[in-house]
Amino acid sequence: MLAKEYGYSAVFSRSDRHFWEDVLAPLVETQTQLSPFEVMYLMEVLDEKQGQRYQGFRVSLNYQWSESASQSEDEWNYVHTFRPQIDLTWSTNPTLQQQIRIGTHASLTKQKRGGTEPREYRPIVAYAEHLWNVTDRTLWTNRVDYSSSFDLSNDREGHFVELSSQYELFIEDKLSLLGEISGKFTNLTVDDEVNQTWSMTYRLGLQYDLDRTFFN
Repeated sequence: MLAKEYGYSAVFSRSDRHFWEDVLAPLVETQTQLSPFEVMYLMEVLDEKQGQRYQGFRVSLNYQWSESASQSEDEWNYVHTFRPQIDLTWSTNPTLQQQIRIGTHASLTKQKRGGTEPREYRPIVAYAEHLWNVTDRTLWTNRVDYSSSFDLSNDREGHFVELSSQYELFIEDKLSLLGEISGKFTNLTVDDEVNQTWSMTYRLGLQYDLDRTFFN
């Protein structure tokens, strides 16, 4: 419960009341002293994996421009890039153990290179993620990502879909076991020619955290 304290403020309007009711209720019922093992367990609680938690809706508007120059055969080539973009993210924690996030990113990129015709790109990215604390020491995250890119100058179009699932088990003393599986599908169209690929990735490893962020 102590590791989930900051999550109460995102789920409940009267967070302190709910938090201390959940913490003190078992102690009041048992009326027994904690064993040395239970004390050590409480010390490790603050190191448990809870994932990065967010709550609410966020909108971000940006306008980016850049200039670059390169020299080739005693001739300078200048590239000017203009990119307005918008980011939308919605996050909710229906319970202390679960979080749902949905987001999208869209931009319009125009690139001017020397005396050539301007090139125009329209990339779009969208994702959905579900985070679940299955137990007090296990974190399971499932995510789907979709992205597309349209090169209007060269009649080129690409679509990418990736599914991933990651399982994390907190062992002890900031040591965790990680397992992840992901699959990616690519559909690329160039001049009416379609190319499709599918790939799978597997990962298994150990992780030891020397330090943590303020909110995990």
